[in-house]
Amino acid sequence: MVIDATLYDDPTQYKCLAGALQYLTVTLPDLSFSVNQLCQHMRAPTVSHWEQLKRVLRKIHAFSDSDWASCPKDRKSTSGFAVFLGSNIVSWSVKKQRTVARYSTEAEYKALAYVCDEVTWIVSLLHEIKVSDYHFVRDKVAAGDIQVNFISTKDQLADIFTKSFA
Repeated sequence: MVIDATLYDDPTQYKCLAGALQYLTVTLPDLSFSVNQLCQHMRAPTVSHWEQLKRVLRKIHAFSDSDWASCPKDRKSTSGFAVFLGSNIVSWSVKKQRTVARYSTEAEYKALAYVCDEVTWIVSLLHEIKVSDYHFVRDKVAAGDIQVNFISTKDQLADIFTKSFA
């Protein structure tokens, strides 16, 4: 592994991102060790430190699910999603859909739209703090910003938001 000892050209940016990650360790203690190590270089961060700091934020994974026509009173579906930054959950939601879905596919698409909106917001936030390594549903997929994959029910992490335990 080649370590770049060149000083990072924007230490304020490094400090802002490291500080934001330090704040996250309150609710995401598994980040503590990595963030602590990176915060030790606030005085003179290198390009290598900046790359390591961005690696903490490298991947966003999102899961969505719906329970078609789950409300017996109005036949509206329930949508749920979970968004992860690395292995840490950073956002989740469960709510009844505003309109009745005629098919389960429509209910799933609405759930996908909700999580797509959330991921778009998180990516926007990351861009705002100058983390630009991240990339409504059809447009995002067509642009290559979002990849939609099938997840079987047994592996679906968002199921907990839409299915009862009974």
